Amino acid sequence: VFDRLYGADFLYSPTGNLIAVSGTADPTNTSRMSLGVVNKDGDVYTDLQIPTMVSKVVWGNDGKTLYYAQPTGIPDGSVLPNDYDQKKFFTQDTFWKVDTSTGKKERLIDLTDLPEEIDATNLSINSDSSAIFFLNRLNNILYRLNL
Repeated sequence: VFDRLYGADFLYSPTGNLIAVSGTADPTNTSRMSLGVVNKDGDVYTDLQIPTMVSKVVWGNDGKTLYYAQPTGIPDGSVLPNDYDQKKFFTQDTFWKVDTSTGKKERLIDLTDLPEEIDATNLSINSDSSAIFFLNRLNNILYRLNL
């Protein structure tokens, strides 16, 4: 459906109208991934200019909001998402949301307000969109972030 990115990973919205996609357009710079959205037919792509991977993303129940963990500390020369998935390094994440229809981004919590270093994965959202849940890869503890 969509083949313009290297190392691409996909996540359908709950409505099925949009697909979150992360990857790199430059096969020589595999340590720089970007998150974008593509329509269900795969012919309209919008790069949201968010340096994260689909494994750090969850759709809001409205099908247009993406909640995501934005990693820091990705080593230069990393092959993403492979090196991350193989746990060759860990990240420290900040938490954000983006309205995919406008591109407006909003920080959910400041890095200094986190209780410890968080490398978030397996994000999910509750039914009323009042909290996201995720695992911290550093200690395998389940966390909740109230929205």
